[in-house]
Amino acid sequence: MKRINDYFIGELLSKTEDAFEHARIHFMLRLAFIFTILFSFPVIFDYLLGYEKAVILHSVGFLGIILMPWIIKKQQNIDKTINLFFSIGCFVEIGTTMMINPEKIDPMVISWAMFFMILSALIQRGKVRLLFSCFLFWLPIIYLILNISLKGQLNVNWIIQEGAENPPIVLMFFPIILSIYSIWSHTITIGEAQQTIIEQKHIIEEKNKDITDSIQYAKRIQNSLLPTEKYIDKSFKRLKK
Repeated sequence: MKRINDYFIGELLSKTEDAFEHARIHFMLRLAFIFTILFSFPVIFDYLLGYEKAVILHSVGFLGIILMPWIIKKQQNIDKTINLFFSIGCFVEIGTTMMINPEKIDPMVISWAMFFMILSALIQRGKVRLLFSCFLFWLPIIYLILNISLKGQLNVNWIIQEGAENPPIVLMFFPIILSIYSIWSHTITIGEAQQTIIEQKHIIEEKNKDITDSIQYAKRIQNSLLPTEKYIDKSFKRLKK
């Protein structure tokens, strides 16, 4: 695992000494690997069930996620990479909602929206976090509410996948499990960052102590070699005479 981390994020980590920034970078790389595995399942199941449109949509998302570690390495900007990750997630979430076209507010849509909002609050920063968590990830729910109210007038027929309107309820547990994992993993990485800061503080304190001790030791040697003030005064008095 260390070799993988060094390959993808080693250079990025070397650009900052901020322990909390290191935690964000490690967390993002882990998410990229987890979502690579996660996105493979809908692609496989959609293919086996013959959902051609769903295969295309989820394959696009899978391709974007699987390239994420190399994007982190190439981009060398963790904020831009995180925002790209959330943009892909938002695109897939909206596309999937329009594709399955449920006739009621689907629990799975809500659970995925809540997951991405939690994740956004954990690792995004500033105004972008507000944009995603307070607006973009609400779009699928807003779309469903409006479409149901308008009795399907917002339907986009070329994207609707026939037969996929009732996804298995078990899929709702994926975002719930991911939310729990994300909070747990983020807490651990923050704890590790805090521990790193404490260790760095101890190292600095030890170095400061060593420097202070060296100065005091050098001062004692200097004082032992130099004549005293009384001796210097006596010597000046003798010279004057």
